Amino acid sequence: MKRAIKFLFCFLILFGISSCMPKEGEKSSSEIKVSNISTEASEEKIEETEAKKGTTELSLGVTGDIMYHPWTFHRNIDADGNYDTTFFYREVGDLINSFDLMAGNYETTSTPKRKLEDYPMFNTPPKAITDLKEAGFDILTTANNHCLDSKVDGIIDTIDALNSNGIYHTGTFKIGERPYLIVEKNDIKIGILAYTQRFNGLDPILTEEQKVMINPMNPETMEKDVKELKEQVDFLIVFPHWGEEYVFSPTDFQKTNGHKLLEWGADIVMGSHPHVLQPIEEVDVNGVKKYIFYSMGNSISGQRLEYNGLNKVEAGLIANLKIKKDLDEEVTTLEGIDLYPTWVWMDRSSGVIQGKVTFIKDYLPGGKLESAVSADVRNRVLGIGKRSVEILESMGYDTGLKGEI
Repeated sequence: MKRAIKFLFCFLILFGISSCMPKEGEKSSSEIKVSNISTEASEEKIEETEAKKGTTELSLGVTGDIMYHPWTFHRNIDADGNYDTTFFYREVGDLINSFDLMAGNYETTSTPKRKLEDYPMFNTPPKAITDLKEAGFDILTTANNHCLDSKVDGIIDTIDALNSNGIYHTGTFKIGERPYLIVEKNDIKIGILAYTQRFNGLDPILTEEQKVMINPMNPETMEKDVKELKEQVDFLIVFPHWGEEYVFSPTDFQKTNGHKLLEWGADIVMGSHPHVLQPIEEVDVNGVKKYIFYSMGNSISGQRLEYNGLNKVEAGLIANLKIKKDLDEEVTTLEGIDLYPTWVWMDRSSGVIQGKVTFIKDYLPGGKLESAVSADVRNRVLGIGKRSVEILESMGYDTGLKGEI
């Protein structure tokens, strides 16, 4: 009996121990507890190290057509015997260099394979691109009706000149090279697309293989590009070269395509080609305010009242797009737009004519250029400025400049 009791006692002890052992693949309660404690500690540690990133901002300056008519460079030679255009943006240099990025439309070609020429078949000294870089330009678009003025050589050599000067560009391409342009600054990725409505009838010179070198305003292509690039960037700008020259109102083509570009995903549309200012339209897209600049006018050119019969071709615009990104929410917004109406001054003080982009405000009483021109010219400039504001506001956008000029 004693041996039986002893055997039963040992069996109960062994059974109790085995029942407490975890089955294969199971964790004991003590192991689970440790695991939970470890996980909670890790989560607390992660929460402690994940500090808020805050916001970042970017100022992007944009201007209109940059053109090289006869008097803009022909008589201006520097000490080394090179054509000189360094004076183009000298009067507005402080503003341009205050921007994080500066963009414009290079409406010409630059190739050493053809003689220098101005209107109607532009070929400009490559040094003009160097001068724009030194003036503060970071981005130049090349999709315009003059991009084929020097044929295929003009496209290739202009791209090479832009590359050698470290300027970002899009709108024309080498065969096999049609990348989307993405410029990143201050942790904000800016996507840039550029298209043109016309090629002055020169596009038939291209072979089927060469047609990829230009960017016509084809709706299917634009929709595809906008939707694809929007997925890769924080903010998307489209530069269309469109509309009718010297017409102050946008065409139906401009309005239809401008709205489509915004609906497809562009954040803002910055137009050029008419050589005069056209309105800015504020458009509501799914509750977000977006904008179409139908034409930014001439930034620099040789067009004037004396040659065209229109003084409005002397007017242009520099816009400052103030872009802000919430780094925590990964949301980017256009916080505001500052506008600076400009006028091309034909400065003769050096003995030769030098075209200079100037602020119209500088001709107001007390402005730094008030006494640089005659009273008649000053009144002409201020009249152009008043008309510029009226045009820019004619589709409902408030420039904040009415009554100031």
